[in-house]
Amino acid sequence: MNKINYPIYINFLNLFLNTSLYFFVITNLDINKFYVLLFYLSSFFLIFYSFNFKTIFFEKFLSIFVWFGFPFKLAIPYVALSFGYEINLFPENSSYNNFSKDVFNDAINFSLCGILGFIFASIVRKKYIFFYPLEKNLMKNSLWFFYEKYKFKILFIYIITFISINFLNLYFEIYQKGISSNFSPNFLIVIFKWLLLMGFSSFACCFIYYDLVKKKNYKFTSVLFLLESFFSNISILSRAFVFNVSILFISFFHLFKNNVRINFSVVLSLLIFAILLIFLNINITSKLRNCVVNYQDINKSEKIFFSKNCLTSQEKVLRKKISATVSKISSLSFARWVGIDSMMAVMNKKENLNLSYYIFFLKEKKILFEKSYYEKYFLNKDKSKTHIIDTNHIILPGFISYQSISGSKFFVFLSCFVLVIIGAYLEKFSYRYSYNNFILSALISYLFVFRIIHFGYLPFNTFIYLLAIIFTFLQFRIYNFILSKIKIL
Repeated sequence: MNKINYPIYINFLNLFLNTSLYFFVITNLDINKFYVLLFYLSSFFLIFYSFNFKTIFFEKFLSIFVWFGFPFKLAIPYVALSFGYEINLFPENSSYNNFSKDVFNDAINFSLCGILGFIFASIVRKKYIFFYPLEKNLMKNSLWFFYEKYKFKILFIYIITFISINFLNLYFEIYQKGISSNFSPNFLIVIFKWLLLMGFSSFACCFIYYDLVKKKNYKFTSVLFLLESFFSNISILSRAFVFNVSILFISFFHLFKNNVRINFSVVLSLLIFAILLIFLNINITSKLRNCVVNYQDINKSEKIFFSKNCLTSQEKVLRKKISATVSKISSLSFARWVGIDSMMAVMNKKENLNLSYYIFFLKEKKILFEKSYYEKYFLNKDKSKTHIIDTNHIILPGFISYQSISGSKFFVFLSCFVLVIIGAYLEKFSYRYSYNNFILSALISYLFVFRIIHFGYLPFNTFIYLLAIIFTFLQFRIYNFILSKIKIL
C-alpha cells in the first residue's frame, strides 16, 4: 500500500470529526461562534502536525489526549443527545450546569492558547530539534548480541519474573493506584512501582524492536508486551491498559507510514487479542476496586484481593453478561478524559487567578485525608471520607488547566510551548541512548504525556517521575556497558 494513503485517511477523518463536533457545539451552546471556530481549527491542526511530516511519538500521544479532553469532551454530550441518549459528561464537576456564557468563552480561549502553544512548538521541533530518520539502522551492541544468543532463556526468565512480581504485588498489597501503601521497607515499594509502571514494559519494547529489525517473528514478543501490560495494570488496579496498547499499534503505524513492510494479518490478530484483553482488564480491575470499597465485608485475617468474598465476586463476574463491561467502557470513553471540564472549573473562579495563586498551587504538599488544592478551591470539595483502607482518589485538572491558574493566556501559551520542546528533547535522547529503539522511545513519550495530561497534584513529584523515565532508557546503556566488560558473549 502506498505510504501516503495513511496520512490522507487520518487527515480526512480529522477534518470530518472536528467539523462535525464544531456544528454540534454551536447549535447547542450559547457561546461565541468565532472562538469555537478557532478552537476546532487549532484542534485540527494539532492532529495534522502530529501525524504528518517528520513526526515524533510525543506529539502523537499529546495531540490524541488533548483532542479527546477538549474538542471531543466539549461536544460529545450534544452528539449523544442527537441520537436519543443523555450522558453525564462531567460527573466530577457538579457546577457544570451553572456555568455562564463567559465561563465557556474563557475556557475556550485559554484552551486555544494552550493548543496553539503545542502547535508552534511542533513547528520549531520539526525544523530545529529532532525527527526520525527514514533509514532504520540498528546499532548493534552487546545487548543485542546477548539477546540473539540467549533469546529463549531471557524470555522465559522475563515471563516468570513479571508474573511473580505481579502476584506478590497484589498479594502483599505493595503498590496499587489510589491506595496508600503500608508495606515496608519503602524502597521495595519504589522498585515494584517502577517495574509495574514502566520497567517491565521497557524490556518488552526491546524484545519487540530486536525481532522487528531482524525481520524475525515479532508476534510472540508483541503478545508478551500485551500480556505483561495487562497483568501489571490489573496488579496496580489501573484501567489504563487501553493506553498501553496504543504504544504498540502507534509503533506499527510508524512503520506503515514509512513504508516498512510489516505483516498486516499479524497486526490485525494482535489488535483483536488486545481488544479482548481491554474488556478483561476493565472488568477484573473494576471488581478488584470494589473489594477495596467493600473491605469491611472481608475477614481482616485475609488478604484483600485473595479473600473469599473478593474471589467469589470474581467468579460471578465471569458469568455476567458482556453488556456490563460495554457500559463501563462507554462511560470511561466519554467521561474520563481530562480537559475542558477542569478548564471551566478554573475559569469559574477567574477573579482569583494570578501568578501568585499559581505559585501557591505549586507549593502543594500531601496531607492525608485532605482533598487536593484543585478540588478544594475549584470544585468546592471538602475533606476526604475516612476509610478503613487509606484511599487516595484525586481529581486532576491536567496541564493546560493547571497553567491557567496563572490567569495569563500568554503564560499558558508559553508553558505549553516549553512542554513540547522538553518532550521533543526527551524523545530525542531516549532514541539515541537506547540505540535507535523507536519502540522504547514511544513508551518513554507515552509515559511522559500520560503524566502531563494528568498533571495537577503535588507538582514536584513530576520531576521525580521524569527522573524515573530518564533512568528507564538509560538503564540499557548500563547493561550494555556491563555486558561489554564481563565478555560472556
